[in-house]
Amino acid sequence: MPEDGLHHIAIANRFSPRDFTQAGTLSTAGMCHFIAGRYPEGAEHERRAVELRPHFVTAWRTYAASAGMAGDKETAAYALSQTKRLQPSLSVEWVEKYHGIVRSEDRARYIRGLMIAGLE
Repeated sequence: MPEDGLHHIAIANRFSPRDFTQAGTLSTAGMCHFIAGRYPEGAEHERRAVELRPHFVTAWRTYAASAGMAGDKETAAYALSQTKRLQPSLSVEWVEKYHGIVRSEDRARYIRGLMIAGLE
């Protein structure tokens, strides 16, 4: 329910615009955009998240998947390299087993984006 998620994020941002967890909020918004199929917007939110927290592996992972699905292979490959630096164990099997994406079709698109980025 990406639209509901974005709505709640907007409310949270109005209540606490300088929240110290802003990177997490941006990354959650990025995932909402990814699930909604708005890949460039997802990548932009994740880019902003990793600018705030350069070691935020979840944001790097979704940045790679979003950029891959958006067709930006260069950015996707860079984001995947940062993900692999922080999470060397990342694989398709890891995403299948541990990622919290609920719907299998969304998880398949996420994996496809990571594979476009270069995940084997």
